[in-house]
Amino acid sequence: MRNRSLLVTSMLLILSSIVLAATPVTVVQPEIREINNVRIVSSRIVPLEDIQLSAKSGGIIEEVYVRVGDNVKKGQPILKLEQDDLKIQLQQVEAAVQIAEANYKLLREGASEEDRKAVEAAYEQALASYEAAKESLALIESAYQDRTAQKQQLIAAETQLRAAEKQVQLAEENLNQALTGLEQAEKEFERIKYLYAEKVASKNQYEMVETQYKNTLSMVESAKLAREQAYISLQGAKESYLLAEENYNNPVQLEQQLTAARSQLKIAEANVEMARANLEKVKKGARDEEIKIAEANLKQARSSLEQLKKALEDTVIRSPIDGVIAQVYFSAGEIVGPGTPVANIVNLEKIYVTASITEEVLFNIEKGQKLAIRLLAGGKEYLEGTVEYISPVVDPMTQAFTIKVLANNPGGRLRGGMFTELYIPVAENKAAMVLPVSAVLDLGRNPHVYIVEGGKAVKRAIETGIIDGNYVEIVRGLEGNEKVINRGQHNLEDGTRVEVVE
Repeated sequence: MRNRSLLVTSMLLILSSIVLAATPVTVVQPEIREINNVRIVSSRIVPLEDIQLSAKSGGIIEEVYVRVGDNVKKGQPILKLEQDDLKIQLQQVEAAVQIAEANYKLLREGASEEDRKAVEAAYEQALASYEAAKESLALIESAYQDRTAQKQQLIAAETQLRAAEKQVQLAEENLNQALTGLEQAEKEFERIKYLYAEKVASKNQYEMVETQYKNTLSMVESAKLAREQAYISLQGAKESYLLAEENYNNPVQLEQQLTAARSQLKIAEANVEMARANLEKVKKGARDEEIKIAEANLKQARSSLEQLKKALEDTVIRSPIDGVIAQVYFSAGEIVGPGTPVANIVNLEKIYVTASITEEVLFNIEKGQKLAIRLLAGGKEYLEGTVEYISPVVDPMTQAFTIKVLANNPGGRLRGGMFTELYIPVAENKAAMVLPVSAVLDLGRNPHVYIVEGGKAVKRAIETGIIDGNYVEIVRGLEGNEKVINRGQHNLEDGTRVEVVE
């Protein structure tokens, strides 16, 4: 009987110790720190400068000096057009200047016997040049109807266009397959995440499906980039085809040669007339008005000479900036027209990150503001940039505003078209009372915490503010000196005995 009483007493003591045992918890105190609520906006990199270099004059490309990817300096030659026609015209105009100078000198100072002979020789030379110019014009007019070369270029451009269209189609199909795969991977990931939470699936199974899901996301991004590149290639092929079609329907080279030949004939005719007039004036002597006319003719001839020198200089197309060759649209032997883009040069010493933002976000940024930039291809790699441009008007198509953020590009390794994310603060508090998000229960609907008072857990309702992912702002409900339970609080009730452990 006594033994039974001892057993009952022991069991009661054990039960009592279990009931009165304190729940182990860890605590934190609220701290004062800066907190930001950040809006993440999709963005892309564009070069600091992106120049489509165009030909000032038309003609046949004689030589291309650069290739895609080459670094070039400002003023460096990119390509050169054939100069033969211009050089012939230059010789003719130089001869015209000499004739005009001799004429002016003769009329002003009078002619000697040697001058008369020189004028007669100049007249004979002008006649010979005139006959040569007539023959050259006749040959070019005869060749004007032959369009075999233009037809071959048109066929080649059409073949390239069809190949580019096929590439776009293939890129679209690949993207659709990747999106379908992503949808399936996302469903599987959600399923395994649920099973893992319910302890039905193993950690290895969860991690394997998670890795597959991330790989599928990466494949979608790659497919998007491939599609974009395919569309860029298609655009280039379309432009090449249109140019070839235009050359075939309206041959630029022969037209330019024909125009040049006609111009040469007119110059030769003018030189003959000028030389004949000089000869007559030498024989007759000069009046004051004739001297003035000769002086005006000399000025005009010199002006034409300067214009031709400038035209000859323009046949060498030079880079207007320091940069990198992004595209070269023509090869040696091809024809370009005036104003036709021949190369694309970009400056990647610095880069712009461009994004479209809504008016809600617009009111949270200003010029000169520093923003964080995440490189999607670089994982967790970040840059800092400065807001340099904010569109003054909304884009009517997207109903969004364009912003440009300027950032450094060390080593020039970042390229135009890369995808990024902009981190734009939409709310901030420089001196907020904050707690770790893990310490707050029912954050979305009825936020509250448990604090330790007298060895017991006391439930305290709070009002929250900014949440930045790791911390949450406490607007009301705490003084700041409380010991807030941040581990072990999920199974507590108001008044539960607790023991603070490290």
